[in-house]
Amino acid sequence: MKKFLNALKFLSPFLVSASGAISLPAAADQPTPPMAMSLNLTITETLAPTGSDPGRCPEISGAMAIGMMTGSGAISIATGPGPRIVSIPVMFTGSDCPTPDFQFSNGKFILSTPSGHQLFADYYGGFYPVGPTVLALDPGRSAFVITSGTGFFAGASGTGALAGNENIHSPPPSFLGSGNMQANGTIIFSNPGFAQRFIRGQ
Repeated sequence: MKKFLNALKFLSPFLVSASGAISLPAAADQPTPPMAMSLNLTITETLAPTGSDPGRCPEISGAMAIGMMTGSGAISIATGPGPRIVSIPVMFTGSDCPTPDFQFSNGKFILSTPSGHQLFADYYGGFYPVGPTVLALDPGRSAFVITSGTGFFAGASGTGALAGNENIHSPPPSFLGSGNMQANGTIIFSNPGFAQRFIRGQ
């Protein structure tokens, strides 16, 4: 018995060390706290007939067409003390279900980084006219919800509001619009390692 106790006493520091080592990956898997996020994009929008993608816009949406958007810009995230703001370029693609009075629902967009990481989000909202051919997003009724992603955005979540404006170059049905869109809110990375990869742009 005495030999066993002496052996246990000798091994106890190693057991504590091993226990700590085993717990580290579990701690690394904990999501990050919410981080302030902003998105600034230049966009172009066209309309496609609802029949071009049956089922994309449910009848209850009242959609007159499918809104198709492309663009580019940057995503900025406050990642640390100060705070430290990290910005990386992104490409943007999105689509939604606009009504004749320029409200929209069932929106989905994808942000893609130069290194191939993608962020997925749902969005909804509406425009109001500020001129004969200019529409402004209503930030009080326009929002996004991050649903997931790939690479360092895998498992990401978050929410926020949308703002911006759009110039109408051609009215419906041959619609062409261009402008800018901003998204301001928060993002949560699924673990701190993914946040560090974002900071390094890897």
